[in-house]
Amino acid sequence: MIVRIPPTAPNASDWASTFGADRRGVFTGIRVGDAEQLLRWIEPGSFEMGSPTGELGRFAAEVPVHQVTLAEGFWLGATPVTQQFYEAVTGENPSRFSGDSQRPVEQVSWDEAKAFCEKLTALLAEFDGTSARLPSEAEWEYACRAGSTGPLYSGKALTTETGACPHLDELAWYGENSEGTTHPVGQKQPNDWGLYDMLGNVWEWCEDQWHGNYDGAPNDGSAWIDKQAASGSHRVIRGGGWASHARSCRCAY
Repeated sequence: MIVRIPPTAPNASDWASTFGADRRGVFTGIRVGDAEQLLRWIEPGSFEMGSPTGELGRFAAEVPVHQVTLAEGFWLGATPVTQQFYEAVTGENPSRFSGDSQRPVEQVSWDEAKAFCEKLTALLAEFDGTSARLPSEAEWEYACRAGSTGPLYSGKALTTETGACPHLDELAWYGENSEGTTHPVGQKQPNDWGLYDMLGNVWEWCEDQWHGNYDGAPNDGSAWIDKQAASGSHRVIRGGGWASHARSCRCAY
């Protein structure tokens, strides 16, 4: 989830539940009722999107590798949306794995994710144009990589496609260590920009329509939308989830 806070918005003390900086950058928070969503500032920049030849576990859809330049930064959720925050915004909790409010919300369709962003935008309307939306696929991968170039944002290698991977265990809840369930957000190692659970735990929706490869993909970080495409109803998910193989929990998948 991306939150856009325009320059005309009130001072952070008026809308932020928390605000500060640490070695990973600037962070803030927004509160709805008793629930808080932390956000991280993602600086503008360029990166190589996709997976190079020879990357273990790569799929055909991850090519060609291409440079993307994001001219503007953005605020991105530091964790997946929790059940507590989703319920505070929508009044509902569709999750199968309920019982812990800090687990990520799941069983949410793309349309429901869009509706959540619209409802949160309505709640933020008093703050002079502040709004919430889904990230583009390019914004998601840029944020996930946090300057890294390999399969995992830690810079370590993937050691298996479908079995247990010690390097992935450090970062993600996936099929080999999740015990068949989601886990509270923020328990694994974050990336260098302070983002947790970008790999594993729950799949994350992006704005883009699905395409079979990156031929013709935008290079400015915008969402790839072709309203005439036959596959227009198929949307992109990223990051892998609690039941995924290791190869599906890579930055480029």
